[in-house]
Amino acid sequence: MTLAVTPAIIVLLGLSVWQVQRLQWKEALLSEIDARMTSSPVALTSEFRELPNYQAVVATGRFLKDQNLYVIGQSHEGRSGVRVFTPFETNLGQLIWIDRGWSPDKEHSLNAVTITGDITIEAVLKKYQEQQGAFKGGNDPASELWFIVNPEEMSAHRGLKALKSHYLQLAKPTSESAVPFVLPPTTNIRNSHFQYALIWLSLAISLLTIYLILSLQRPSNLDGTKG
Repeated sequence: MTLAVTPAIIVLLGLSVWQVQRLQWKEALLSEIDARMTSSPVALTSEFRELPNYQAVVATGRFLKDQNLYVIGQSHEGRSGVRVFTPFETNLGQLIWIDRGWSPDKEHSLNAVTITGDITIEAVLKKYQEQQGAFKGGNDPASELWFIVNPEEMSAHRGLKALKSHYLQLAKPTSESAVPFVLPPTTNIRNSHFQYALIWLSLAISLLTIYLILSLQRPSNLDGTKG
């Protein structure tokens, strides 16, 4: 039994250590991204694809507010609502979707003060990544039901030639009313390595505990001298 338990414990401890190493790597990555999002914004130019993901940017252009889309099932401070997405046309001719923030419902967003003319915004550039989960591929454009952010699908629905690979999240309020409420930019990068490390460690401890209990109960059978 010892020959089987010892390698198993070593493997479990090794997996726990590996998760700790992954945790350190992930925390360093998240710190780097956080610094990128809070750094001085760079101009959003035609070379935006060379910018790293989650880069703080500044751009001048205008909102196409008659083309708003609303991602439902979004909460803020315990209240359900929607995330308001609006196409933004830059002075360089780029058309990109921008997450303008949270609103309790569509009507509040539609009734917000409308900005006419050009406006300079600060935002975070995000690279579109296919979202996993229960609502993957679950958007229903015909019914105006949006569960996930998909720039390509959103653009096709509105008949726009907006960027498919990236979108923006507004980082600072514009001179509009308080709705939509601008939320701090965040990442969708999970960091569960600490929990995983505890799981592997607890399994190693549990296995060792069981082995010691059995060893104390039946020492002669465990060392291979009998039976």
